[in-house]
Amino acid sequence: MDKRQLQSKDGEGEMHLMLNRHSKVIPLRDVHSGTDLQTDQEALNDKLSFLQITYEDLARVRDVSSLMEPYFDLIAKRQYDVIEQFPSLNAIILEHSHRERLERTFVAYFKSLFSADITNPEFWMKRRRIGRVHSKIQVTADWYVGSYVRLFEYLIPVIVDKWNKWPGELSEILLACMKIVLLDMQVIMEEYEEQALFINIEKLSDVLEYMFELNGTLSVAEKAAKVQEDADNISAAAQQLTASVREVADYAVKATEHSERVMRDAQAGGEVARTALEGIVALRQAFEQLQHQSTAVVSAAERISSVLELIQEIAEQTHVLSLNAGIEAARAGEHGRSFQVIASEVRALANQTRNSIQDTMEIIRDVQNAAHTMNQVTERISHELVEKVGTAHQAMGAVENIVSEVHRIVEYMANIAANTEEQAAATDDIATRVTDIMDGVMNVQNAIDALGHDIYRTSVQVNDLRNSMVERIANAHHDRMLLRIAKTDHLLWKWWLYNYMMGYHPMEEEQLKDHHQCRFGKWYDAAKGHSRFAANPLFQRLDQPHQRVHQLASEIYHALQQDIRSDVSMKMRDLEEASQEVVRLLNALYEELERQ
Repeated sequence: MDKRQLQSKDGEGEMHLMLNRHSKVIPLRDVHSGTDLQTDQEALNDKLSFLQITYEDLARVRDVSSLMEPYFDLIAKRQYDVIEQFPSLNAIILEHSHRERLERTFVAYFKSLFSADITNPEFWMKRRRIGRVHSKIQVTADWYVGSYVRLFEYLIPVIVDKWNKWPGELSEILLACMKIVLLDMQVIMEEYEEQALFINIEKLSDVLEYMFELNGTLSVAEKAAKVQEDADNISAAAQQLTASVREVADYAVKATEHSERVMRDAQAGGEVARTALEGIVALRQAFEQLQHQSTAVVSAAERISSVLELIQEIAEQTHVLSLNAGIEAARAGEHGRSFQVIASEVRALANQTRNSIQDTMEIIRDVQNAAHTMNQVTERISHELVEKVGTAHQAMGAVENIVSEVHRIVEYMANIAANTEEQAAATDDIATRVTDIMDGVMNVQNAIDALGHDIYRTSVQVNDLRNSMVERIANAHHDRMLLRIAKTDHLLWKWWLYNYMMGYHPMEEEQLKDHHQCRFGKWYDAAKGHSRFAANPLFQRLDQPHQRVHQLASEIYHALQQDIRSDVSMKMRDLEEASQEVVRLLNALYEELERQ
């Protein structure tokens, strides 16, 4: 057979197919240079070459297309009659569309397969999108491929009926149709496989990104170290507190003992005061008796004065009578001489009595004056004693109150002593527990470190598996898929930085400061020439925060080298903000592609 050349319909390029099944297929030239289609052309050429599809095959398929035209609607109806017998498939239809619409798309799908220019890669990109949609709505590959049977149910009988008299041509036509169908199935299955890989990559990316959220291990480790430091301080403080509490307890015990002595002294003083008060009360009573007695003396002296006055009057009268008797005796002469002597004696006795009474009166006056003075003194002292007794009663009440308060103070001090003893025991227990806590914190630190190592090793293994899958779709032409991979690559780079800070992952400064050398940076630089990305403002804004991430990472590297932890914490916060901006822009770009 001779070679034929087919010109693509869009006129922008051409595809060469070898009509000789034993000839080598000439590779395609770029049809849409600068678009994502060119990455798929080599694979498409390989399929065409492997299936040995010729231009005669394409001509035969077009001949069959005109014969199948009346049957496409019947094939679609038959397809969905069968589907309705399977609840799971029918549920997918009801969730995402309706039967009438899907029958129309089914007819258009197979019509285009038999009439389209399969040399145009754009045709196959549309087929891939169809496969992608079916994969997305969870119509599995086995159900999708099984749908080709509906086509064969009508296609084979029609071909056999038409060319049964020409077996050679019949076999060529059947083989040509089978090649086209197999090519279609290959493209669809490749899309399913790629979607399955993408789903697995997404799942692995989700797992990795979930693990990235565990970067709190660094924070936890730092907090555990802070807890360890605080525990050390608490331990020292607890020991000081224990010593202080024990000292307070000793003072409290001594104060209790002293208070007990004070209480005993206060009680003894109270007894002395009570005895003194009772003596004062008795003294008052004695002075009252003395006052009564002095009053009685005054009264007796007054009565004696009255008697003496009476005797004085009698003496005066006797003196007068003795004078008169002397005069009368003188007149009587010799007969009155003896009477005169008696009168003279009586007069002398009266004078003596009068003198004695005067002396006695003076003494009685002195006694009266002394009695009056003593009475006044005793009365004054008695009044003072009354006041002092009242004061003594108040003082006694105060002493009793003091004794009662001292007793309560003793009880309080005893309670304080007991409580401080308990506190001393408690602080001892606290110190012991703090020591246990310190041991526990050390164990936690070791466990965190071991967990961090385990998480890091797991992330390395998961990423190795992810990379192996990414390599299988190295020529992926789905922008959405590339964005998803790029997002995880960025987060993964930050994850390695975290693990470098934990001491798990080796990194050099060159890997940190140059934002063109990381996988995300390489993807970004390559995508600048991508027509769907280059002009997008969201894409263009990615470079600045991404460069900021690397700049901060380099500064963190130097801060770690100089052990300036405060700078590390501050710069990590800034780096996280810049990274979040990168992720936000990627998510927005991803959502924009989803809407398209």
